[in-house]
Amino acid sequence: MIEVGDIFFTSVPFEEDPRQSKPRPVVVLRKEGNGLVLIGIFTGTNKTGFKKGLWILKESEDGVKMGLTKDTFIIVDKKYRWPEYQLTDYFGHCHLVEELLQKL
Repeated sequence: MIEVGDIFFTSVPFEEDPRQSKPRPVVVLRKEGNGLVLIGIFTGTNKTGFKKGLWILKESEDGVKMGLTKDTFIIVDKKYRWPEYQLTDYFGHCHLVEELLQKL
């Protein structure tokens, strides 16, 4: 069962060309109903000042708690709604959901 804060790998389309995609970690921010969840998308590029979200260093307390293997920016600048059935590759848990939701 998928819970808020769970992190999964899923194939995320590129903004520039939605026909192409890349496996990325995503975090479940909220259950929307009808099998959809609101997600935040992870990227290895610091987008502070360009997109809404959080920059987390892998060696910080938060990064260690989440099991990050590299510094990560969690993007929440859009309301990405995602089908739950596409979230199958569990990675870990994010304890920063409330902080991320405040940035929406």
